[in-house]
Amino acid sequence: MPQGITQSPGISLVGNGLITAVLASGANNDLNPTGFGPGTGRIDLDSTAGVANITGLRPGYDGQRVTLRLVTANAVTCNNLNGGSAATAQFSGTGDSVLAQRLAVDIVYYAGIGKWVFVP
Repeated sequence: MPQGITQSPGISLVGNGLITAVLASGANNDLNPTGFGPGTGRIDLDSTAGVANITGLRPGYDGQRVTLRLVTANAVTCNNLNGGSAATAQFSGTGDSVLAQRLAVDIVYYAGIGKWVFVP
C-alpha cells in the first residue's frame, strides 16, 4: 500500500496529503499539480488568475479519494466527461460541478472505467 494511505473496513483508501493547484484562467486540461501522487487526498484550488474550468485530473489509483476545495474567489467548474482531457483523466457524474470559494467536491478514481467519479 502506498505510503501515507490508510484503509479501514468499509472505508475507501484515502490519502492524507494536501497540495495546492494553481489554475490558469480558462481551461485546465489533464491537470497534474506538483506533488500529486498516491498520498494526495486533498487539493486546494487557487483560481487567482480568473474563472477556470478543469476538464480532468491525472489518473489516480483504483479507489483513490481526493477532495477538491476552492480557496480563492473566482469560480471553478469541474467538467463532466470533457474531451479536453484524456479519457482516463476525465470526471464522470450527472453533470458539471461548479465550485465557489470555500466549497469542495469529493472524487474517487475507478480504474475499471478509467474515470474520476463525483461522490454525492
